[in-house]
Amino acid sequence: MFKPNKLLKVVSILMIIFGILGLVFSIIGYATMSKVSGLIDQSLIDAAMNPVNIATSLISTICCILAGFFGRGGKNYKGAVITAGIYTGLMVISTIMTIVDGTFTFVTVFGYIIPLLYWWGLYQSKE
Repeated sequence: MFKPNKLLKVVSILMIIFGILGLVFSIIGYATMSKVSGLIDQSLIDAAMNPVNIATSLISTICCILAGFFGRGGKNYKGAVITAGIYTGLMVISTIMTIVDGTFTFVTVFGYIIPLLYWWGLYQSKE
């Protein structure tokens, strides 16, 4: 057990919300991708429907949600560290993939604010 501070509680709630939204929009995006095949280039659809992209988005959103629950509850420090570590690692992999693809923008860096705040709150909450 650990005692989550206010920062960790707020960031955990944000991670739960963003994780659920990410999961919903990932599912909607992948479900409707074949419907827009006549509107955009098929190579873009094939790149987005890559099994690695699908697995990365699903696993990262699930880990984001779980890290939020573990951080909010304060009962399982190890679970919080593991799920936040997987989520952060997948974010780094995703960023590397965007750099390799040539689609990296500076806005991608803003996606690291919430995980960094989560890690800081988790560090401060450790007994």
